Amino acid sequence: MENADNRQIRLHVIHLGQDDPSKCTAMRLKRAGVVDFSYNERRGILLDPFSPRALSRTDKEIVAKEGIVAVDASWKVLERDFMRIKWNNSKRRSLPLLIAANPTNYGRPYNLSTAEALASSLYITGYAEQAREIMAHFKWGDTFFALNTRYLELYSMAKDSHEIISLQSKIINSKL
Repeated sequence: MENADNRQIRLHVIHLGQDDPSKCTAMRLKRAGVVDFSYNERRGILLDPFSPRALSRTDKEIVAKEGIVAVDASWKVLERDFMRIKWNNSKRRSLPLLIAANPTNYGRPYNLSTAEALASSLYITGYAEQAREIMAHFKWGDTFFALNTRYLELYSMAKDSHEIISLQSKIINSKL
């Protein structure tokens, strides 16, 4: 269900500059004016793959008011970098199981690019149109939705984080 007033959700990226700039999805989104790079931003939902709490539609109000913050970092040192980010723990959220479509991590579960993570967050919290707009900046954007729309639809209908985690378990165990 799309936001009735069609406002764009604010998207911020904490860019750590660890990846090849020519492959960096956050840089492409910044050049397109879709995201802001924020180093002092401390508002919004922080996408944190180590958070025990999954992003769900119950986060829609916070997302609408404060936005979404992604960290653009290398997967190789991600855990170390997340330990250093000071953030309100009640606003850290992980994303559930999704499959990467980006050329670097194609087919790998969980290893999403920054663009894929932001688009997934928007989709799950009810902003599917804005999610599609983000992925339209990448030639593999449609592939991301081809691989994940079924899961994204299920996650976006889940009532809360616990239900998302339950759905993820069923997907992992091939019961969905």
